[in-house]
Amino acid sequence: MPTLAPAAVSQSDATAMPHLPVTTEANLQAKPVAEHLLPTIEQVQAAWEQFAEQYRQQEKPLIVSMLTWRPITFTYPTITHALRNNATDDEAFKQVRNQLLSFLRQQLNCPQLVLETIEVPVEEANAVKKMYTNTDRFNFLAEQFPLLNNLRNMLGLDIE
Repeated sequence: MPTLAPAAVSQSDATAMPHLPVTTEANLQAKPVAEHLLPTIEQVQAAWEQFAEQYRQQEKPLIVSMLTWRPITFTYPTITHALRNNATDDEAFKQVRNQLLSFLRQQLNCPQLVLETIEVPVEEANAVKKMYTNTDRFNFLAEQFPLLNNLRNMLGLDIE
């Protein structure tokens, strides 16, 4: 049994049956389909910063610190945020997670976004190498400026 498709009617028949679509010359032309563009990392980062700015204006530094201490990574559809492995950041993130995800989905017009967190140990998050001796200081500078070792060798200098 053949299926019947809804028929388009002419302009004169439309007055008799207003619930049927009217066929006109403009309706017959192909309409361009708008492509849904995926968000870029820059767009995601900008929306993330907008969200953090809202909490900065509300004077909630703990949440702002938790949101901004490390940059996010983005591989569609997953946004990954690093959290310090402590109870304070964990609780702060739980407070804003759903609001943040809703905000990002709305701002980026992308309901498929997913938010993941990774925990970074506190020791790694706060790792600052202490420089107590002249050798430690020289090695630190030599890492930043590799030519410093060449200069020390050319001049025959010792590190004391």
